[in-house]
Amino acid sequence: MSIQSFDRQQCRTARNKLSNTQQQCHAVQARRLLLLSGLLRGQQKIAFFLDGDGELPTQKLIQYLWSQGKHVYLPVIQADASLLFSRYLPNSHFKKNKYGIAEVVSHQTLKAADLDLVFTPLSCFDEAGYRIGMGGGFYDRSFQFKNQRPYANKHQQPKLIGWAHEGQKITKVNVQYWDVRLDYCVTERAYRRFNR
Repeated sequence: MSIQSFDRQQCRTARNKLSNTQQQCHAVQARRLLLLSGLLRGQQKIAFFLDGDGELPTQKLIQYLWSQGKHVYLPVIQADASLLFSRYLPNSHFKKNKYGIAEVVSHQTLKAADLDLVFTPLSCFDEAGYRIGMGGGFYDRSFQFKNQRPYANKHQQPKLIGWAHEGQKITKVNVQYWDVRLDYCVTERAYRRFNR
């Protein structure tokens, strides 16, 4: 088993041990820190994910974004294993993809580079802003342009934000050349900004 696979398994096990009450409490605390950060100010096109497998709950924050007139998008896996982002509305319909993941059925889609903020799912993260996803490489593949020069020097959109439990933080991610760093990470205990 690789180091990343071991870390992924450990973090997923830890977050799944949290009770529903702990999950919801963490989501309230993380949402509070996010709102205090001002990160949402002036941002309109915001990608999120629907939580599962013990991930920090997302639905109440998505509802808040809708109440503020924000446009919310969810990932849709493409044939080339990259992501497009489909507009998510309260009355959206879903279909399961080949991985059994529910995806929005919508003709309103955006490419990754057209978003303002992207909240990413993750298994683990470290203090340098690197993340371990679920192993498919969808986010790293879709946001690879953020690692390319001169783009990487411009600190442009979209900003990538980890949305996680504090217990998912590890000492150091075993970084691969294709890994795309987060710009921020929000947990129930901290709002972190990472320098690029």
